[in-house]
Amino acid sequence: MRRIAAVAGLVALLPVGWMLLHGQLTMAEAGLRAAIVFVAVRLVVTFGRLGIALLARSMERPRRRSDEVRVVES
Repeated sequence: MRRIAAVAGLVALLPVGWMLLHGQLTMAEAGLRAAIVFVAVRLVVTFGRLGIALLARSMERPRRRSDEVRVVES
């Protein structure tokens, strides 16, 4: 999952680097945009993980009492 986040972050930063390289942005603007992109990617990954966890939890089979092992004292 971390690799996906790292690759997504780098891909999202490509336009910022491109504009900086071609003189369309100053360093301050590029830094601000990079920070915004970083936070956005981090939020998407975090909520994506949360969504996957909730989906997996909702797809689990509910446990029944008959599934549990009962100990009978004699």
